Amino acid sequence: MSEALKIQVRLTGGPAGIPPVLEIDPSVLPDGCLKIRFAAGYEHFRLVQQDGAAPEVTPVFAWADRTRIAE
Repeated sequence: MSEALKIQVRLTGGPAGIPPVLEIDPSVLPDGCLKIRFAAGYEHFRLVQQDGAAPEVTPVFAWADRTRIAE
């Protein structure tokens, strides 16, 4: 069985403590949005740059919003 394909993405903005580069499963990117659980909520990032013709280019996501986890 092969390991799930991961891609590297770059994040800009958002709170300190979130790494600027992540390896993620591309299936978690619906409509160019990325949601990362962080502290007591989720940080939302939107795709701002991707070159489909050049797979070596790392997609860039910019911080867009924060939501809290209900307790």
